[in-house]
Amino acid sequence: MRRASLLLLAVAGCFHQAGSRAPVERSAVVDRFGAPLRATAFVRTNVAQEDVTYATSRVTFPAYRPAIPKNATSAMTLRVPVSMPRGLVVVLPILGGDYGPSDTFARALAEAGFTTLRFDRRDKIFDPDKDFRHVARTIDAGVVDVRRGLRWAVEQRLAGRGRIGVLGISMGSFVGTIVAATEPRVDAAVLALGGGGLPDILFSAQSEEEIGALFAALRARGLDDAAIHAAAARDLERVDPLRFARALDRDSTLLVHARFDGVVPFSAGQRFRAAMGRPRRFVTLTGHYSAVFVLPSILSAVEAHFTEQLDPDVTDSFEPFH
Repeated sequence: MRRASLLLLAVAGCFHQAGSRAPVERSAVVDRFGAPLRATAFVRTNVAQEDVTYATSRVTFPAYRPAIPKNATSAMTLRVPVSMPRGLVVVLPILGGDYGPSDTFARALAEAGFTTLRFDRRDKIFDPDKDFRHVARTIDAGVVDVRRGLRWAVEQRLAGRGRIGVLGISMGSFVGTIVAATEPRVDAAVLALGGGGLPDILFSAQSEEEIGALFAALRARGLDDAAIHAAAARDLERVDPLRFARALDRDSTLLVHARFDGVVPFSAGQRFRAAMGRPRRFVTLTGHYSAVFVLPSILSAVEAHFTEQLDPDVTDSFEPFH
């Protein structure tokens, strides 16, 4: 089984190990959030059981600074193993569509013994009636709510005997980068299908309906591409993953990149990795969405990483590619 899995990995992608350890740089930007991080009025409601190995519930609480009515409430799906959890992993979803990709990771990690908090996304991050300042404010508010939800989970002792990780996918990786850099409770991160340099990434991602609609609206207001790029560079700099790269611990971070990604270019992933100091990386020989075809390999890599970082007592007996 191990030989077959390794063969699949050879087709799907490969690991690049980190070099010698460099000190983690933490600047004033890490502590810029002045928002109160203790939210109130958490409501937890049980839902239909998905799997005998864990219990599922929905958790809601008032959102921080909702820009539109649909964002008034933050929500997350909580999956708690029936046995003592090996740790807790926050899962942050892609920009649009259903929650299939993020739920696949959350379920797999819950089946492996980790408590998972899969957050709902904020609505209309790229609102065509607004601008990039709205994008930055919405990302900021989302980071605050993820940290609030995480702190509630810690107070509920949902991490069990383990530690805490963050898994962000695509758009979720941008939010996850800031959460991992600013929340001291986070011990490890997996940042998948993301990168650094938000203005360039957004120009590449105009095929995404929500992002394309914002660009179309800005052009309709008379802005050319140079002006749009300048506005994005000015307004998004404070939430650009590149700004937080050196605040992440590269030895506890795994990056997942797609070599032929047409949404978040591979070069953006390269740029972010270089800024971090070249952490471990898993590269799929796919595009952004076709990475789903090698999902078993990615899941194995993610589970192995979180086992190593959050539950090291079982690392020696854990088979990372099964």
